[in-house]
Amino acid sequence: LPPRSPDLHPIENLFGYLKAQLLQHLTKTLQQLRRQVRKCFFDLPDHYMAELASSMRRRMRQVIYFEGEATKY
Repeated sequence: LPPRSPDLHPIENLFGYLKAQLLQHLTKTLQQLRRQVRKCFFDLPDHYMAELASSMRRRMRQVIYFEGEATKY
């Protein structure tokens, strides 16, 4: 179902990026994890967020071209 496709949800890419950042900073407690999540989120590069937003047109074209099947996103 294309509307539910992760290709049309750049937030999935954002979560993947955050997860990769979090794996670099191992935590032992829930409080440490919460603190690190906030730090990683607020340290996101502005250009990354802009890139995700500007990729929507390309993402939609890809989903249409592949008729709803998986794309490179």
